[in-house]
Amino acid sequence: MAFGLLDLSIVTDQLIKLLRDSVNDSALWREEPTPPAGTPAGVNPGAPFSIALTGLAPDAARTLPGCQLSLYLFHIAPDKFYRSTPPHDPRAQTNASQPLGLELHYLLSAHSENSYIEEQQAMSIALKCFHENPSVRATVPGDGREVKLTLSMEPEASSALGQLWQAVATPMRLSVVYRVGVVFLEAGEPPKPAPLARKPILWAVATDPASLPSRQVTGPSVVLTGSGFVAGATEVSLGDLGLRAVADGDPAPGEFRVLDASRLALHAPADLPSGRYLVRVRVRGVELAPAAWLSL
Repeated sequence: MAFGLLDLSIVTDQLIKLLRDSVNDSALWREEPTPPAGTPAGVNPGAPFSIALTGLAPDAARTLPGCQLSLYLFHIAPDKFYRSTPPHDPRAQTNASQPLGLELHYLLSAHSENSYIEEQQAMSIALKCFHENPSVRATVPGDGREVKLTLSMEPEASSALGQLWQAVATPMRLSVVYRVGVVFLEAGEPPKPAPLARKPILWAVATDPASLPSRQVTGPSVVLTGSGFVAGATEVSLGDLGLRAVADGDPAPGEFRVLDASRLALHAPADLPSGRYLVRVRVRGVELAPAAWLSL
């Protein structure tokens, strides 16, 4: 079963949805039915207004009409508790079979060309919303599984926020940073294990096909069966005596021939004394096992 998600925008969309629901259900404007003393002329803090919610950066959000709340993902960092391997280990490598644990940092900012009251009221709604939803559930569209995340306000010095606003080349506005974690990026499918190489083997079988497989045969001319025989890359020896390979025809005394990948015919030298000889077969320099015994 898949774990995590593949699209970070799913998290952003869920947070914006929370904000939108809070804006629609907010009782903020009912707290001030009449403007308090000192309110600028023409401004009514008790009058609802439209708030544009977006995941765009603050500079792009300002092109939207009215008051804007921008929830911009500006920084991503690895979650220190879910790293695949310890960074101090020189052998450490990213484990692609494990999901990547991340923490997301959002810049929440409010902007209004009309009134500072709109900015601060929009931010008040957002702060209350996130305070009441420290645990967030995002749904992955593909299979409907839920991803549980935590949401927390990050303490940032005013100087750090000022540098952040300078980086986006936008006049600073009311803003705060939130951290979302742990967000797991779904791991890929684990690689399929390579098929086990079939190790060539050697069995000795008497010339008579009715004989059972054995590692001991009798007679100067025999057929060995097994697997992995390769014409032109196979060597055969009887004890310390090597046999000569032939490409076709029946092997003469002192010769052998690879019939196919599973059969090999050999003929012991005519002058070889009677006895029991170890038959060794090598394919591309690798000796096959188990070895066979030939009795003359």
